[in-house]
Amino acid sequence: MTKILLVDDEAPLRITIAKFLEKIGHVVTQAANGQEGVIAYENDDFDLVLMDIVMPVMGGLEAIGRIRSVHPDALIVALSAGWTEHALNPLTIALDLGATRTIDKPYELAELRTVVDDVLSGVSGVSG
Repeated sequence: MTKILLVDDEAPLRITIAKFLEKIGHVVTQAANGQEGVIAYENDDFDLVLMDIVMPVMGGLEAIGRIRSVHPDALIVALSAGWTEHALNPLTIALDLGATRTIDKPYELAELRTVVDDVLSGVSGVSG
């Protein structure tokens, strides 16, 4: 079974996504902010991280950087609401920090499933 770490501060969204991913056969661990996500990643082996960008305590960009500094091969999908200016787009910055893929919020669960399947199977590319 594939182990996914889902990091998002929006509890209702996080729970919905976790239930969806579990229904299609993944094991999901949830974290409410980047700090919790980094700690969870340090204490377990995950096949994939789904990381929101804007969160309290520690944002996703910092968490991606910390995970990447210790685990350069980690598969990370960054999730965030769309931004208009490319230079300030946190998803662009997430890719620069080593995220494998990105998804603009809001997204359909079918899109999330496609990206998760693609990343886990080694298909590269940027979503959004």
